[in-house]
Amino acid sequence: MNEIGFIDYLLIVISVLYSWRAFHAAQPPPAGAKTQATQPVLESDTPTGRLDALALPETENALGRTLKRIAFAARYASIGVFLDGAKKTYETVIEAFAAGDIAGCHHLLSVSIRDSFTQAIADRAAREETAELVFIGFRAVTIVDAGLNQDYAWIEVRFDADLVSVNYNRDGRVVSGAPGQVTTASEVWTFERDLRGRGPDWLLTATEDNA
Repeated sequence: MNEIGFIDYLLIVISVLYSWRAFHAAQPPPAGAKTQATQPVLESDTPTGRLDALALPETENALGRTLKRIAFAARYASIGVFLDGAKKTYETVIEAFAAGDIAGCHHLLSVSIRDSFTQAIADRAAREETAELVFIGFRAVTIVDAGLNQDYAWIEVRFDADLVSVNYNRDGRVVSGAPGQVTTASEVWTFERDLRGRGPDWLLTATEDNA
C-alpha cells in the first residue's frame, strides 16, 4: 500500500469511528439506567445567615428551637401569642408607672420589680414631681434571648417604642423630657413563668435600658 492509499484508509477509519460515537450519544438511555442529577448552585454572595433562618426546623438556630419548646409547653399556637401579651403588658405598665398607680398591674410584676417601681414612684412624689406619658406605638418588638428549664421559662424582649414623656416639678416647670416631643425608648424586659401554674400571666422580673 502506497503512502497516499494509507492516509486515505486512515481517514476512512476515523470517520467511521466518529459517526459511531455520534450515533450512540444521540440515543436515550436504556430503561432502568441511573442518571446523575445536576445540583443547583448557590450564588457566592448569598447571605448564609439568611439561608439558615429559612431552613428546616432541624437546622434552625438555638433560640428558635427554644421558643418552639416554650410555645408548646405553654400550649400556644405560636410564640406570637406571648409577644402579643408582652406588648400589652409593656403599654399597661409604663402608663401605670407614669400615673403613679401600679396597683392594677401587680399580677404582672414580680415582687422585686413591684417594690422597685413603688419606691421610684414614692421618690418622685417626695420631689413633688408629676409625670405625663403618651404611648405612640412600637417601632420594633424583638425577642433577644430565652430559656426553658423543665417547666420554668424566661424570655427577654427588646421594646423600641415611641413615647412622649415629660416630668414636671410642683411649679409646673419641665424637669425632664419635652411636651409634644416624641422620643424612642429602647429597653429589654425579662419575663418569667412557671408553666405548671394555672394562671396565664408572665411576670416581669427585670428591666434594663438598651440605649
